[in-house]
Amino acid sequence: MKIYLIGLPTVGKSKIGKLIAKRIEIPFFDLDELITKLSGESPKEIITKKGESYFRKLETQALKTIDNPNCVIACGGGVVVTPENKALMDGLVVYLKVNPKDLVIKYDDVID
Repeated sequence: MKIYLIGLPTVGKSKIGKLIAKRIEIPFFDLDELITKLSGESPKEIITKKGESYFRKLETQALKTIDNPNCVIACGGGVVVTPENKALMDGLVVYLKVNPKDLVIKYDDVID
C-alpha cells in the first residue's frame, strides 16, 4: 500500500516518512525531490518563476512517476488541491497536523 503524507511546510513529512519507510522496509519518495529532478528547479523556484498552476502540473507528473505499489510519499499539503492528484493518490493519505505556533519556519522557505 502507498502511504501519502501531507501537511504544512516543516511539519516533518520527509523526516517522518523516512522513519516509517525504514521501519516497515519499503521505499520512500519525496515529491518535492521528484519535481526538482523532473524540472531542474526547486519547487520554490518553479512557483516564483512560473506560478503555482505550472507547479501543480509538475506535481501531477511527479506523482505519476511513482509506480511502486508499496511506498511512503512525502507530499506538499497542496497536493490534494488538484482533483487529478487526489485520484492518483491510491492509498492511505495521512494529514500531519501540528499547531502552527509549534512550527519552525524559516522566512526563505515560505512563498508568499
